[in-house]
Amino acid sequence: MLKPKNRKKLRYNSRPDLAKAILKREYIDNNLSTQSIAEKYNSNATMITRRLQYFGIPLRTMTEAQEASVKSGKRSVPLHKTYTDVHGYVQEWDPERKRFVAQHRLVMERHLKRRLDPTELVHHLNGIKTNNRLENLGMTNPRNHPKRTLVELLQARIRELESS
Repeated sequence: MLKPKNRKKLRYNSRPDLAKAILKREYIDNNLSTQSIAEKYNSNATMITRRLQYFGIPLRTMTEAQEASVKSGKRSVPLHKTYTDVHGYVQEWDPERKRFVAQHRLVMERHLKRRLDPTELVHHLNGIKTNNRLENLGMTNPRNHPKRTLVELLQARIRELESS
């Protein structure tokens, strides 16, 4: 009688046309989606995803998948214009860059009417990463970021508001 491990191996080896090299070429090199690969090889996207995981081929993040669909011409804009990433930050589709960008950076860029330098950090004053109102955002740099506490940022914002 076969052990479950052996059954799994037999199942994955039952379709030699979906071997590791072919999957890697289609998914990584040709930048096809799991759905496109499934259609091409008369399979389904779930099976393709499982085989990619089984063979140790890294899966794309949601951002990478949506960017790939836009670049391939399948979509002019992503399915969703915003989403919350694994770190809790809201990501927003930027049509100029044709990729997702942290929403708090876009809010600050619109306020300053310029693109932010990669060394410029936008800090959430109240610590809530999804609160991207301009009143809750402060500019800093990596060197000063740890030193600037919530109190200091709030005091600076109060002084700025009082002077205007």
